[in-house]
Amino acid sequence: GVAASALVSGNAVLHKPSEKTPTAGARVESLLLEAGVPRCVFQTCQGGPEVGASLVALRGLGAIAFTGSTETGANIARAAVGDVGGTGAPKTILELGGNDAAYVRRDASLDSAAVSIASGAFENAGQGCCAVERVYVHRDVAEPFVEKLIAAARNWNSRTGDPTLADTALGPLVDVAAARRVAAQVTEAVELGAEILYQGDGHERHGSPAFYPVTIVGGAALRGSARAFALTREETFGPAI
Repeated sequence: GVAASALVSGNAVLHKPSEKTPTAGARVESLLLEAGVPRCVFQTCQGGPEVGASLVALRGLGAIAFTGSTETGANIARAAVGDVGGTGAPKTILELGGNDAAYVRRDASLDSAAVSIASGAFENAGQGCCAVERVYVHRDVAEPFVEKLIAAARNWNSRTGDPTLADTALGPLVDVAAARRVAAQVTEAVELGAEILYQGDGHERHGSPAFYPVTIVGGAALRGSARAFALTREETFGPAI
């Protein structure tokens, strides 16, 4: 990604992985060192938000690249300018959260669309920057498409389990707080009049509070007023569409 681009263009990189995935960050560093990248060129700095804030405040940085929430990205952009301002501030590259949509046309292959959209929504338990989080469907094919999407969701639900096993398709979220955030978005949508068209039960067989079930939310309440729902406005980062 951005770190690799920086390295191949002749820059040194100070890499801070998410505090929720420290092992992945350490593994990236070890692989680069094994490949011959000098330790002084690529280093990993572990820690939480306070460490990130300290790194952004460093002077002499050529650029700051961040992938994550819109709120944190805005804070980084402000802090990067700091009291330097103008041309003295480091460049900022911000890949921030969104709510990605898929559109199903009237002439689409509904079988293919349902399988592809389910994969886009539920792969890695929905924890992806480009995960499908909302779907717009032409009214002429809405009913048969939803039936096929539910069938695809059932398939994902049947393969919920331990993420270390080869036959598992959907595991837990990164932590309990993430599962609660998805649950809150779905609950709010239902309270505002949306309907749960399908919700799996595979997570109940495994007991981890970080699991959240495959979920499809729809209904007339979503039509024309989608911005009122956090589920269709904010990044969900979980297996719910």
